[in-house]
Amino acid sequence: MSRNAQARVIAKVRADMSYPLGANEAERLGLLRDLGILDTPPEAQFDAVCRTASRLFGVPIAVVSLIDDDRQWFKARCGLDAAETPREVAFCNHTILQDDVLVVEDATRDERFAGNPLVAGAPGIRFYAGAPLTLRPGLAVGTLCIVDMVPRDFPAEHRAALSDLAATVVAHLRLQEARVQAERREAAAAEREALFALTLGHMDQGLLLVDAGGHVAVCNDRALALLDLPADLMRARPHFTAVKEWQRARGEFSNAPHHLREHARAGGMDTDPPVYRRERRNGTVLEIRTVRLPGGGAVRTFTDVTAQQRAEEALGASEERLQLALRAGRMFAWERDLETDIVTRSDNARNLIGLSSGPASEFVARVHPADRDRAPAVLRGAWGDDTESNELRYVRDDGTTIWLAARSVKIEQPGGRRRLVGVTFDITERKKAEEALRHMANHDALTGLPNRALFQRRLEEALAAAERANGRVALLLLDLDDFKGVNDTIGHDAGDAVLREAARRLRATAGPQDTVARIGGDEFAVIVTEPGDAEAVGQTFSDALRQAFEFGGRALSTRASIGVA
Repeated sequence: MSRNAQARVIAKVRADMSYPLGANEAERLGLLRDLGILDTPPEAQFDAVCRTASRLFGVPIAVVSLIDDDRQWFKARCGLDAAETPREVAFCNHTILQDDVLVVEDATRDERFAGNPLVAGAPGIRFYAGAPLTLRPGLAVGTLCIVDMVPRDFPAEHRAALSDLAATVVAHLRLQEARVQAERREAAAAEREALFALTLGHMDQGLLLVDAGGHVAVCNDRALALLDLPADLMRARPHFTAVKEWQRARGEFSNAPHHLREHARAGGMDTDPPVYRRERRNGTVLEIRTVRLPGGGAVRTFTDVTAQQRAEEALGASEERLQLALRAGRMFAWERDLETDIVTRSDNARNLIGLSSGPASEFVARVHPADRDRAPAVLRGAWGDDTESNELRYVRDDGTTIWLAARSVKIEQPGGRRRLVGVTFDITERKKAEEALRHMANHDALTGLPNRALFQRRLEEALAAAERANGRVALLLLDLDDFKGVNDTIGHDAGDAVLREAARRLRATAGPQDTVARIGGDEFAVIVTEPGDAEAVGQTFSDALRQAFEFGGRALSTRASIGVA
């Protein structure tokens, strides 16, 4: 990004964000990027400064913080798990704008930080002190800061000590800057060597550098192995013609086309196409590439593409195994471009949800209306510990409803392009099992009525609702008459039939908002939410139970004693 473009971005950020930005923010960010230190591994010298600060001031957290354009990244940290935070919540935004130590003795009493989520929530920051890491006048790339969860005083001698430690960090940053600049100078002074190193560094490639006169200037070990050339032949820096003659004499290549057999000029480089392949006697195939140099001569590379072909075959097999695993696990993989909002899904997605690739809105349109507010979270992949937040119902083309859950990771690509890569699972069977378990825990197995535990919750809810509405609730307790005699004289099958029939009649008599429960062996309870005359309600249920029914050729009665409150 050019300096002007970067300045425009900074201006927009300054307008959108609540934290302060200096007038030289673009220059400050350029200095930070030039250090080449962002996202580098931990280094002992920076870690030692953090440990010293923590012990010296008796605080749980000490950090070497570098302020990037949209984040606060920790080069070193002590007492902190996170590697970075969004820039919006960083106290250090204020520290880098001043020359001396910033002290916040109690963040809850400082209007700049009282509403900060790191103060109002976890970890509950109360004390902060930060010294700017200033590499140029007015340009601080970050801070050395300490944090505590209780308010603290921070006298002048402590501020001076923190500044001294920050000076140590700045000294290490200047060494880093010097190393980077030295590397750039060396790279600029050795452009030809860098070209060689880049070419030679290609995996499984041989290299020949031939100058304008056709002489071999460079031949790496891989080229010797692939072309079966003796090392002593190369030490004499022969003409390229000698290499060709050696290959012809040995018959190294079995299918050399006609244009490789004859060379119009000494060296033969000018007649070869830029890229071609030749098969060796051992059955492997070399891919040969020729790059012409501006001043004459060429760089020729040799790659054993047999290994590449095997890798591609292995990749194809791996992809096939992945697809089999996805189908077996009733899941599909997907990738969402956050710029275009296009979702690319694996092939088995069509069988599972009826969609292949397309806009994310197609998926949202098929989500069950009651769960549609959850769809954006699933599409973003932005959920926390609440497992329900990424589960929703989805309506297939045939009208059936299934349950889906998803997991994803966000990937930042070069140039700032962002995408999500994730997997979506069909959890319908798991949901059915969970629902069955919930039903079993709250209902009577014989009659299907709510059990005593669910009845108790329903009664408490009904009483609370009636109290709020200044209404009434009727509670009926029913005990079947002579039930023990039925079991003893006819059998337990008859007793079960009596219980099921009583449950059926009570449900049929109760209103849609009422609750009928079995609370004991032959004991039932009914919660009536709009009772009217309580005694009449009791009589209605008594009449419903009194009618006889037939079981095993015998007439059975389900009379009951009823108490009404």
